[in-house]
Amino acid sequence: MWIAVPFVVGDAISLIDPDRFYDDLLRPSLGALFVSQLIVFAVFPLYRRGPAALGLAAVSAALAVWGLYQLIAGTAST
Repeated sequence: MWIAVPFVVGDAISLIDPDRFYDDLLRPSLGALFVSQLIVFAVFPLYRRGPAALGLAAVSAALAVWGLYQLIAGTAST
């Protein structure tokens, strides 16, 4: 139940200026998404062995790294 308290407080704060709240939190949340997906893609070949799994993981990880780079470089259109 205590886990919900910060989220309820954050929701109440977001009601003051929803557009600014969205703009301020968009980049950090996208960064966390790219990093978490990169971890999943890097670990995937440990569970599915073979060249197809390795190739799929490499392509997926490359796309996640590219997205993270675009986000950090500031060229991502959000």
